[in-house]
Amino acid sequence: MFRPARIEAFDSECGVARLHNYFDFRELGDAVVLMWEVYVDGVMQTYSLVEPTDALQIAPHCSGDVELSGWQDAAIDQPGRVTLVLRYLAREARWGQDQLFELGFDEIDVPNPTGDDSSQWVRHQIEDMLAGDEIGDAIVLREHGAQIEVTGADWRYIFDKRTGLFDSMSYRNRQILGAPMTIDIWRAPTDNDRNIRHAWERAGYDRATTRAYSVQMRTVASSGIADGADTAAANADDMDVSGVAMAVNAVELRCDMAVVAPTVQPIARITATWTIHADGSVAVKMDVRKDPAFPFLPRFGVHMRLLKTMRDVTYCGFGPNESYIDKHRSCWHGVFTGTPDTLYEAEIKPQENGNHHDCSWASISGEGAGLMIVNGDGSDEPERTGFDFQALPYTAAEMTRKAHDFELERSEFTEVSVDYMQSGIGSNSCGPELLPQYRLDADRFTFAVTLRPQSL
Repeated sequence: MFRPARIEAFDSECGVARLHNYFDFRELGDAVVLMWEVYVDGVMQTYSLVEPTDALQIAPHCSGDVELSGWQDAAIDQPGRVTLVLRYLAREARWGQDQLFELGFDEIDVPNPTGDDSSQWVRHQIEDMLAGDEIGDAIVLREHGAQIEVTGADWRYIFDKRTGLFDSMSYRNRQILGAPMTIDIWRAPTDNDRNIRHAWERAGYDRATTRAYSVQMRTVASSGIADGADTAAANADDMDVSGVAMAVNAVELRCDMAVVAPTVQPIARITATWTIHADGSVAVKMDVRKDPAFPFLPRFGVHMRLLKTMRDVTYCGFGPNESYIDKHRSCWHGVFTGTPDTLYEAEIKPQENGNHHDCSWASISGEGAGLMIVNGDGSDEPERTGFDFQALPYTAAEMTRKAHDFELERSEFTEVSVDYMQSGIGSNSCGPELLPQYRLDADRFTFAVTLRPQSL
């Protein structure tokens, strides 16, 4: 079954949608019931069926204006990202399907009448984090060889100066990370990656690791000025942490890093700023410079191996099905839940799957521990397009190695990827190469997210 109509334009002031009827012989209203839904920050606010029936009398292969019944009563009086979903439902049962079976849907962004279309959930999370710097307990930093220990009132993190990433994160006596963080650029090749994967493998993407060349620290506060004895340190742009034990309200670890692989020049160079806040939140901003001599990246992001008990997943983004930058027509923006098992899309030949595109936030929790992931780092307004998110029971390496689904061995952890972007899926197994606009091939880009450990 194909989508019987598509939206061409929408006037949000008067609630009129212009639809095109793709039926060959039937007027749209003879076969379709139209339902509309309004979401703010992924949460449905209202919905209605379009009445009367003759409102959809659009001739075959023609366009017509449809007034959405009840639109004027659905006043949007709160800030946030507003989306409109139009669902085309079968007017009568046929072809083995029930009446009101969904034939397809459209989703469009709608201007928010308040003038503020930023995610309020993200804003509240960032504001809460920054407020904690003013009233939170002090942070203590200590260096132990290649590690920096960062400790707050009820949390303790271990930062590895060799990788520029966290080895360990424990919050209120509960371990969050089951293994050290990594930066991932590899994905398990799909059938459509069968050609480009050879270029990826020649470039060493499947063997890439992260190396940090320098790590510098400076104290910060939400106002940008530290108090008391820490003022001098706050005013210094950079400070070597060697042999230092300090108490501050927030701290930045600034790293010069690179994504490297054996026998090739660095694939990408990164200036990463990790800001650890008094409440244990960790904001990261990565300015990435990819070497243009390399092929486009499969992905770029932070990979975390969380404890296996953390299996309850909630995300705000494209769902409920898997979605990618070029593959999300079966999805709409909403708040969805699942587990690594339900988010995994089984394939006979294991390959990349289960991604969710354009997420503004996500959380993973279980047995009293949780991790909230928020778009942006609090220094600037976050990008309108969110991050790509994945929580799966298998690693990309395992799905790459195995030729059949029954050979897969489950990970000991919940495998979570938070990506600036994944390249699109495309159709290159039997069609053209992935279109340039769907490739992660920019020479420079900035990736920013905030990690907020929680106890539940």
